[in-house]
Amino acid sequence: AGEPVTYRGDVVIDAAGAQSILQDMIDFDALGNGGATFEQPHYTHFGSAYREIIEVEEPVEYQNAIVGKPLEEMGYIWYFPRTPTQINVGLGFQMNKEPIPLADRLRQDIESRPEYQSARLDEKFEKKNKLGAALALRRPLDSMVAPGYLAAGGAAATTHPVSGKGIRGAAISGHSAGKTAAEAVATGNVGEAGLWGHNRYLFVEHGTGTKLASRDPFNVAASSIDIPILRAIAALLPEDQLKEIVGTETSIDDLTTKLSVGVGVVRNLWNEYRKGTFEELGVSRDELYEAMMGFRETRGYADRFEELYSDYPASRDGFEAWLDARNDLDAAFYDALDLAPEEHKY
Repeated sequence: AGEPVTYRGDVVIDAAGAQSILQDMIDFDALGNGGATFEQPHYTHFGSAYREIIEVEEPVEYQNAIVGKPLEEMGYIWYFPRTPTQINVGLGFQMNKEPIPLADRLRQDIESRPEYQSARLDEKFEKKNKLGAALALRRPLDSMVAPGYLAAGGAAATTHPVSGKGIRGAAISGHSAGKTAAEAVATGNVGEAGLWGHNRYLFVEHGTGTKLASRDPFNVAASSIDIPILRAIAALLPEDQLKEIVGTETSIDDLTTKLSVGVGVVRNLWNEYRKGTFEELGVSRDELYEAMMGFRETRGYADRFEELYSDYPASRDGFEAWLDARNDLDAAFYDALDLAPEEHKY
C-alpha cells in the first residue's frame, strides 16, 4: 500500500473535482477569525454521470452533430461522435432526484437504437473505455477561498454543463487560482484578503462565474417541471414564439398570445405526426402554457442574478452584505416559481 507522504505549503489549490475529498477533510469554520467565507456545497448540488466509447461498423448519420434528449428524473443522454464510427455515449442525472442505475439505463437506450445493434465497446490501455464521475450542477461557490486555500474547476463549481463549456471553466479557474496563489505567497498574504482576487476575477474581471450563476435559474426552473412537459416545449413550440416568450419583454398574458401558442403547437404536432417523429406527448395546452410562463419569469430573474453577480464585492469586507442581497433574490425567485421549501436548490 505504500507509506503516506505529507506535503506542506503556504497555499493549497483544491483541484480534486466535484465532491472534493479535501472539502470534507478541512474544518473551514476553524480557519481565520470568525470563520471563512468559503461555501461548502451540498451533495444535491452534484450529478452522477457515466459514459462509454462505442464503435460501429457503419458511419452514423449524425457524425457532425451532438444528439441529446432528456430522460426521467431530470436526466440527460448524449450521443457525441468522435469519428463517424466512434461514438461517445453517456448520460447523467442530478443527485437531488431518485437514483438511477446509470450503466443499465444507458444500455437500455443503446439497444433501442438500430444503428448500435452491432456496436462494440472500445478499449483503451487494454481496458474497456468507460468512465463514471460526479459533476457539479450548481452555480459557482459564493466564495472559492479560505485562509491558505483556493478551489478551482469542479471543486469550485465552475464547470456546470449548462454552459456547454465545462473544460473551459475549469481551465479559467485553474489559471486564476495559480496566479492568485503565487501573488499571495510572494507578498506573504495568504489569508482571505490576499486570495480574494480569485473570487473577483471569476465573477467580475473575467466574468465566467457570473455567466454560470445567471444561467443556473433555468436549471432550477426545469427541475420543477415534469419531463414530458419539457419535451413538449422543445418539440412543439414554434421557434419564433419561443423567442418571443422567453427572450423579450413582450406582454404574453392576453388571449391572442395563448391562442397563437395553441395554434403553433397544433401545427408543429401535425407536422411531427406526419413525419412519424413521435406518437404522443401527453401534455395539455394549459400545462405547456404554464411551463412557458415559468420560464418567462425565470428569464427576468436570470437578468437580476447576472446584475448582482457582476457587482461581486472587491474585498472581503463587502461579502456579507452582498450575500444577504443574493439570498433575498433567491427567496424571491423561489416564491415566483411557487416552490416549496424542500424544492429550494440552495
